Amino acid sequence: MSPQDYIQRFYAGIGQWETNLLLERHTHLARSATRASQHTVYAQAALELSHLQYIAVENASDETVLIVENIDLTWIAALGGCFDVEPAFFVEHAAAISGTCPEKAIIGQWSADRKKPVHTLSSIESWHIDGVTELGYGRLASTRDVLEHNNVLPRLAAFDQRRGWRVATRVSCCFLQPKLCLILVDAPICPAHDIPLLRPELRLPVGLNRGGLKVPCLYDDNCPSLFQALHQFFAHPWHFHILFAPRFTAEAHISPETFFHLLASSTWAANLRILDQNISRLAFDEIQRPNLRTTDDLHRQRKDLTTLLSEVNFLLKWLSPDVKSELTALKDTLPASKYIGYPDVILQDILENGNNLEKFLMDTFTLLLSTISVVDAEATKEQGRRTQMLTKLAFVYVPLSFVTGVFGMNVKEINGSQLSIWVSVVVLCVTGVSTLVLFMGYDWLQSRKSQSR
Repeated sequence: MSPQDYIQRFYAGIGQWETNLLLERHTHLARSATRASQHTVYAQAALELSHLQYIAVENASDETVLIVENIDLTWIAALGGCFDVEPAFFVEHAAAISGTCPEKAIIGQWSADRKKPVHTLSSIESWHIDGVTELGYGRLASTRDVLEHNNVLPRLAAFDQRRGWRVATRVSCCFLQPKLCLILVDAPICPAHDIPLLRPELRLPVGLNRGGLKVPCLYDDNCPSLFQALHQFFAHPWHFHILFAPRFTAEAHISPETFFHLLASSTWAANLRILDQNISRLAFDEIQRPNLRTTDDLHRQRKDLTTLLSEVNFLLKWLSPDVKSELTALKDTLPASKYIGYPDVILQDILENGNNLEKFLMDTFTLLLSTISVVDAEATKEQGRRTQMLTKLAFVYVPLSFVTGVFGMNVKEINGSQLSIWVSVVVLCVTGVSTLVLFMGYDWLQSRKSQSR
């Protein structure tokens, strides 16, 4: 099937109105907005369109995950043509959420039961999960010009006066081959202007709590996105073991609920490592010569660490037992040498290490106060040294100024005066000795005061 025919079948699936809107956005947005990466157990690399045919021919001899952010029509045609994916998969990913509020349409309509895959394409399993990205723009204007959403596929967005912006998003997964998985995510939402951006939070309708599972973003990401979170997630080889583990039930692969719980716990663990690196840098390097920025950075790290511990506690409290049951069943199908991590164990380790890091951070604040005292003492000492230099300069300048003032002349006029030169010399010596006695007396009084303390 040619790319043109494939796109026509895709258009037929999404409808005329969605087609017109998609074509309009595809025209105005640059294709470079699409990002893609290829992940294996051994390496991670950027993915180009020209590599798809090679991957299809190789038939994915190694366990491989392809992640595409902000997919456009060109990528849809290329992926569908190379791997014979039914257009229905991309049609479902492009489907827009109806309604006026993403939160009500997605989280409000969700039941506590695990969401099953939307459809199955022949022997290839796929699923789609809708979520809500919370931006927290409550203090800013409700106009859309504060947001910059370069997603080619249109998504529902709404503004709440109390809680800020809520934007719908969709994550889709399809197993193209037994050892090849495709994951589609939406583009991140960034501020259109130079305005403060709170870290966005993604909530998905999986788990036990009413608000859904909260998937964090990476703390060191300049423009936080699910793409970067998945990038670090697949940096761990054991995640491939779980994703491609052989199954003997009707569900051929891992469920969305278990996948996103693993992603959330892995991202929180990565954020703790980021905080540990930042706090260690501040404690061992920056704190040696502290300034106002050092204090601000420490308070910022403390806020992030407190938020992390609170969110991890909440996630551990509402962790679904189905996640551990499914991972236990998966472990039985793998060799004993294959490691599998359980979210509850990972989260407990995060809490333990996070509490230790919090103690270290508070000790760093104490050390910061001590360092500031030492720096202030050094500054006071330096100020005293400079004052002493001024005093020495005054010792020379004051007598000379006094003598020239008494005789009403400048230094160059001394030789031309009717008075004897010795008169000026004697007066200068007497004044200099008197000034020296006064300075020495002052130093003696200061030393007595310091000894009495």
